[in-house]
Amino acid sequence: ETAKALRTTLGVDDGGICVCVLGGTSFQNGTTEALTRAIASKLPAALGERAVFVTGGMQGVQKAFAEGYVGEGSRLRHLLPEGQSSGFDAGEDLHAGRNLDERKIIFGELGDIYLTFEGGPGVAAEARAAFSRGAAVIPMIRTGGASQGMFDFPGGALQRPAWAPEAQWELLSRQDGTVQECAGAVVELVVRSVEGMQGPPNAMVGVRPNCASLMASVLRILLPCMSS
Repeated sequence: ETAKALRTTLGVDDGGICVCVLGGTSFQNGTTEALTRAIASKLPAALGERAVFVTGGMQGVQKAFAEGYVGEGSRLRHLLPEGQSSGFDAGEDLHAGRNLDERKIIFGELGDIYLTFEGGPGVAAEARAAFSRGAAVIPMIRTGGASQGMFDFPGGALQRPAWAPEAQWELLSRQDGTVQECAGAVVELVVRSVEGMQGPPNAMVGVRPNCASLMASVLRILLPCMSS
């Protein structure tokens, strides 16, 4: 019920998209921070006003996403336990749960799409909760940790979904791909996941995105990267 109420607060309970960001509180891989920032700079424009982005207001990956975010400030939220503050300059804090454990449970029930970077047992647990109810989980496999399958990360989330183009999915794990190539692939994968969602167990009810419009947005984002 709390997650459902939060979706109403976020304005995504009727045709909107909630993208949640999961990741470690420190960086173990040398390219993770740059990749996080690159995705945060491109994805809001590709999804448009229908999307809201939610972090857990923590250091490391979630802070990097907030700092790299390029979009309307009200569409970036940080979900924290009652009485806590993210201290982030970008976005707005949102509160749920009496403590971190309760907040993590709610976070795992909130989103339509989860992006995971590195991470430990906590990231893996939230990804399991999301994946088990039918949310799309897109792991940055190349960053290691939970996102590479450690800590009982959901194995099914590491497998390419039917809606995901093979070339883009492979870039999630390729160490020889550039940060910009991987970020561009993630943007396309998120858009494809939106297109592929017919109506969930718990989210995206009634969503029928304009696929042509979404893909046109993606091309506008990706073409500069491809020509650079």
